[in-house]
Formats: sequence, C-alpha cells, structure tokens
Amino acid sequence: MTPDGKVIDLASGKATHRSLTQGEPTAVALSHDGERLAAGDDSGWVTLWDRRTWRRLGELPICSAVASDGDDSEGVSAMAFSHDGRTLAVGTDDGRVQLWDVTTGLAIGAALYSSGGPVMALAFRKDDRTLYVSSRHVPLERYEIAPDRVAFEVCRRTGSGLSLSEWRTYVRNVPYTASC
Repeated sequence: MTPDGKVIDLASGKATHRSLTQGEPTAVALSHDGERLAAGDDSGWVTLWDRRTWRRLGELPICSAVASDGDDSEGVSAMAFSHDGRTLAVGTDDGRVQLWDVTTGLAIGAALYSSGGPVMALAFRKDDRTLYVSSRHVPLERYEIAPDRVAFEVCRRTGSGLSLSEWRTYVRNVPYTASC
C-alpha cells in the first residue's frame, strides 16, 4: 500500500486506488496465509478485508475497545495476525494493545498496556501463545497470552485466583471460572 492509498499487487505490478480505511491509513497487516488484510487508521478503526476478492469483512472499533477508562484512544500504530489467523493484535499510539477474535469481531479480554509509550511493532511467537510488543521507549516486552499460562501466572503472583469482581474487570467476555 502506498501513502496515497494505492494498493499494488506485487505479483502483477498492477496498482489500484482503494480506500482501505475510514481515516488516514496508519498500519497494515497481512495474515500468514495471505487471505486477510487488516488496515488501521488514525481514528482508531481497523477494517478487515478478504485480500483475494477485496470484499470488506468487517470493522473493529479499536478506539472504543481500548479506551475503557474514558480516555480517547489515539490511532492504530501497529498490527499483527497470529500464525493461525484467528487473532489480530492491534497497538495504538497511546501504548495499548488489544487482541481481537478475527472471526467474531469481538475483543479478547482487556487491553494490555505497554510501559514504553506508543506501540511500534507486534509479533506472535510461532505457537501463538506469546505476544511480543515493541514500543518507542521499551524495545521488547513479552506477554503470555495462552489462557492456561495466564491463569498459572495469576495464581503464582497472587497466591489465589481472581474473585468474581476481578474476573469481570480483567477477563471480559469469558464466563467466570475459578482459576486456582
């Protein structure tokens, strides 16, 4: 994708003008199988596309999902698809990272917070159980995102599982389960 909005097919060299986002494009990601393209913009939205047919698959309101504390989120700054293509990680200019279920279009849990400012790059480990985040002031942070690892870490750090209230705060969209 060029800065003026043209999409170039690298195999054929053909360029077409296509509006991939609602606002000014700021980040793109291609799924590992080449089937889906995610395009993020400066207003905090991500549009998902079928890369072969250029059919719009849906839009993700990153700005409202990550701004759960009432602050206005900034634009999308980085994105990455998991290797299995089912999860999209989206980073913002204000240092937040939200995981999305690509099939349902729903946010997965609460946003992660980078301690280093604006998110510059995202990558999943090959087994999709770990997310790496690079930000302006911290070159590399590692987040365990596999449910069994997250539960283990919570139990290890707190000595007990999450209460129902804590679960509702930190593990949204998932029915409560005793974690330890």
